[in-house]
Amino acid sequence: MNPPVDQGEDCAICGTFVAALKTLYSKTLRSGIAPKRFDPKCPRWHHFDWTLRDRPPSLPRLSKSARSGCPRCALLKSAIVLPRRHPFGNASGASGTGEKPITLRFYCIGNPRITKTQMPLKDIQELFITVAASATETSPKSGLGTLHVLRSDDFAPFSDANVKLARDAIDGCVKIHQSCPGPEPTPAPLRLLNVMHGDHVKLEKTDGKNVTYAALSYCWGSSKAAESARTMADNVNERADGLALTSLPKTLRDAIAVTRLLKIRYLWIDALCIVQDCQREWTSEAQKMMEYYGHARVTIVPVEADSADSGMRTDRGTPVSCRVRGPWNSHCGSDLVLSGNPPGGKKSIAHSAWNKRGWTYQERLNSSRILYIFGHNMTLECREGFWDTLTTWSTHKREDWSRFLPTTGTEMSQTLERLNRDWFWLVQCYTERRLSNPKDRWFAFSGISHAFSRGSGRDVIAGLWKDRILEDIVSWRCRRKAPRKRSRKSSLGHSAASFRHGIPPVNSPHCFNCGTAECRSSASETPEGFSLPSWTWLGTQWSDKSGGVPLSKTAIEQIKEGPRSHLLDIIAADGDVQCVKLKISGLILPRNMVLDLLAHSRDLELSIQGLGPRDTGVAYLDDSYDTMYSCRCKVAHSTADCGSRNAVLELSPPVKAILIGIARFQAIPDASYWHFLLIQPTGSQQDGVDEYHRVGTMHFPADHVPKDVEDRLNIQKAKTFVLV
Repeated sequence: MNPPVDQGEDCAICGTFVAALKTLYSKTLRSGIAPKRFDPKCPRWHHFDWTLRDRPPSLPRLSKSARSGCPRCALLKSAIVLPRRHPFGNASGASGTGEKPITLRFYCIGNPRITKTQMPLKDIQELFITVAASATETSPKSGLGTLHVLRSDDFAPFSDANVKLARDAIDGCVKIHQSCPGPEPTPAPLRLLNVMHGDHVKLEKTDGKNVTYAALSYCWGSSKAAESARTMADNVNERADGLALTSLPKTLRDAIAVTRLLKIRYLWIDALCIVQDCQREWTSEAQKMMEYYGHARVTIVPVEADSADSGMRTDRGTPVSCRVRGPWNSHCGSDLVLSGNPPGGKKSIAHSAWNKRGWTYQERLNSSRILYIFGHNMTLECREGFWDTLTTWSTHKREDWSRFLPTTGTEMSQTLERLNRDWFWLVQCYTERRLSNPKDRWFAFSGISHAFSRGSGRDVIAGLWKDRILEDIVSWRCRRKAPRKRSRKSSLGHSAASFRHGIPPVNSPHCFNCGTAECRSSASETPEGFSLPSWTWLGTQWSDKSGGVPLSKTAIEQIKEGPRSHLLDIIAADGDVQCVKLKISGLILPRNMVLDLLAHSRDLELSIQGLGPRDTGVAYLDDSYDTMYSCRCKVAHSTADCGSRNAVLELSPPVKAILIGIARFQAIPDASYWHFLLIQPTGSQQDGVDEYHRVGTMHFPADHVPKDVEDRLNIQKAKTFVLV
């Protein structure tokens, strides 16, 4: 049911509020654009005041008018939350009933990139409510609520009108937007669901065809019903003849319904279109997933669905809102709709379970365009902007590869500095997400790597730039130790764990899907022995609760002069990221000199007032909670009592340090540092060269490195070793 439309300004309580809105539109809005963020000191802040005589904090007069049927009073009562203690109004003006003149100030928060001709209040999207002690006071008090400015009151996402608008928005993006993929049919995945069969769907073999299809990005969950719905080697042929919708989890059924509403014949769902217990097929398809999302006409994301069983949750109650007629009708062709509930948008996406999954990050970045489904609206996001069923189009401010990655044939035009910055930010965002299986780390990031490499013309090796790989191996660090490993079933629909832990045992020694014994044996193995190279952040023990890998804050600049290490070779085995090794020539310090450096930094910090650990030297161990500032103690003590020294001393085999080079931190451009990689021997060799693995990093200001250490490094011959 649509919200009531006001019939004038006859309400004794809120009539002046409507009049103030019209005055704001007629006079103030013509003079400029509303700022995007709340800043009361900004001279361009548009606002209007509305004085309400009532008794705080319960506002009984406003409540009574709302109960009597005034839609505007009902909206204002739901949006305004008054604190119990606040000097409202002027005490001398209070009546015997306790009523006071409360002056509410409504600040206009704008979006300068929205299509102003289609919005009632042009670029204004929110009215931020504050209280002033008097009508003449200009400084805002604490916020009391927000009114959201909309152009539609249709809060049913799948209404006929909204579905038509969504189809038109997708078609408009396809035909008009230069940065987005065009209307041509694209190469199809190995299999697709044909959804145009009533109460059944068919799993069709589409490899080699060019078709238009949609893709689903979602949270799988771990229910038994969801597990039993997956395509397996023993049911894949059966599903080619038809699969009943009633056998699928609700989120998947809803996605099929949305695909039909969009008039798209095919839908790609990982758990249904990939044989989950065939290692060979899963490995092959996992590396193509990002192509599948990039080729799909649209990616459907049920934002409020936290599992395959929950459904899209679009059957919630209608938000409190009202429509107001005024001079805005003439320029945008619609009433002004005010709502106290924000429509689903960027904040809802950021806090959703879907946004916390590791796999969905590259699914989002590689998609051609995304249709987000919320409880009360749908939002389309593409490379050129946002569109919403309750508002209209708004454009992105610039070419932003942290939002969408470039399409095939598109080159990244950023400077090298900005390209690195975007990459570091992507790494941090990815490592703040959840992945149940360590083996998924590379597969869930490989699409991002390939797209960046394709668009920039630079190679990416195991998550690091090849042309600055030495700088990057000493740049990254974990903020905190990862939580203790737990054995549990994966929550990912297309995770390697989905077939490693959730598959019932079979008697056949061969895979039912591809017919090879190697596939069946590898599919039955546990992932416990899997490990990635120690020198890449992909191989460290990061987790979603650790704050990720903050490369944007810890990266160093390019090493240009002075003693340094050199990359001799990158040793890879058939593109397997697990087997990539780095052959390096560099200057190595033994453990006793590493300990001397720590002690020197400790003594220097204690002797110079005002210097922090970063100013005197800092070290990190990859598996430790704490930063090792050479010593964290505030007073001098015996060497044996130094916790930081003992942490290094106890490492076995003995730790060594290799000087990677001298460079500035990108976040601290005013000082040069000596950057060391802490390494341990593995006891193995590669073609007669000793192998080491990384255990941490050390960073010391160039002017605080002891003279004996500097002299030793200057006269020392470089040693060749292999970093694994």
